[in-house]
Parts: sequence; structure tokens; C-alpha cells
Amino acid sequence: AEALKGRGVDVVQANLDDPASLVPAFEGANAIFLVSDFWAIYNELAGKPNAHPGKPLNEQAKERETQQLNNAIDVAARLSSLNRLVISSLPHVAKLTGGKYTHVYHYESEGDVPGFVVQD
Repeated sequence: AEALKGRGVDVVQANLDDPASLVPAFEGANAIFLVSDFWAIYNELAGKPNAHPGKPLNEQAKERETQQLNNAIDVAARLSSLNRLVISSLPHVAKLTGGKYTHVYHYESEGDVPGFVVQD
């Protein structure tokens, strides 16, 4: 972040769990490159008492990552300045394999996103 600042980039802190924090971070942007991190969420959840006993951590991380991506897309969709939204994602393994492989949560959370985004 410091190197980017040194090159004249405005660096703004935001939290994908908090859509309100994304508004000033995205304000005036004409392009957004959106990246999420399933494993960071998973590791964070693994370091805490399980808030949802009976639900595997990888399923919890999938749900949270999907929500984070949807939060960012919702905020980005309201920007009149935005020309391009690029989302770094993975394919939905169950769909890709015709259901042969399921519960590959670190792919599914990102693989669900294209269905949420309207493309023109």
C-alpha cells in the first residue's frame, strides 16, 4: 500500500464484510478489480470458537466469501462512474463436472458469483 501511495494512488481501507465501508473506497472508480480470499476467512474462523456448531468451517467460509463478493458487487453496481468490474473467480466445480464433485467450497463461493452479476 505504501508503494502504491508513493506512485500517486489513493489508498482507502475497506472491509468486504461492511458494505458501508466500500462506498468511500469505490467512490469515483471507473474500474474495480475484485479479489476475495476463502482461505483467509477459513483461517480466521478456525481461530475462533465455532459460532455455528454442526456446520463445517469450509461451508461457513464459503457463505461468508459469497456474501463479501455480493456486498462489493452491490456497492459497485450503484456507481455511475464505473465502466468495468473485473472479478477474480474460480469455476463452480459441481456445475463444471456435472455434479461428480461437490462441496468444493473454495471454488463454489466464487463460482456462485457470476450468476449474481448481470453482464451487458
